[in-house]
Amino acid sequence: MEERFFGRERPRSVEEWIAQIETTWENIPEFEVDPEKLKHLAIICDGNRRAAKDERGFHSWDGHQAGVEVIKGVARAAREWGIHTLTFWTWSTENWGRDSKQVEFIMKLAAKGLNDKKLLRN
Repeated sequence: MEERFFGRERPRSVEEWIAQIETTWENIPEFEVDPEKLKHLAIICDGNRRAAKDERGFHSWDGHQAGVEVIKGVARAAREWGIHTLTFWTWSTENWGRDSKQVEFIMKLAAKGLNDKKLLRN
C-alpha cells in the first residue's frame, strides 16, 4: 500500500519533493484580486526545517531548498494575480544563532535564489 501525504504519494527523495512543489505551481489557480484592496502581500516563511525533517524524514536543511521553490511559485502566482508588491520574511535575528554551517548554507541558498532568472522575472 502506498503511503499518502496530503493527498499525494510521500516523496521518496528531496528531488521528488522539489519536483512535486514545481508541479504544484505550474498551473496557478485563477484568483481575482482587487488591486485597490490588495496592493502588498507579506508572507512569513516558517516551518521548512520541520517539513523536511519531521514530516518527510529528510535532512532539515533540505527544507530550505524546498522553501525557495515555494517562493518561486508564489511570486509567479502573485504576478499573474496582479499583486503589485510581494514581501517574504525569510530570516529573523534569532536565525543568526543557528549553527554557522547552516547559516552559511542558507546565505548561499539565498544568494543563488536572488540570482534565479525565474524568480527575478516574477
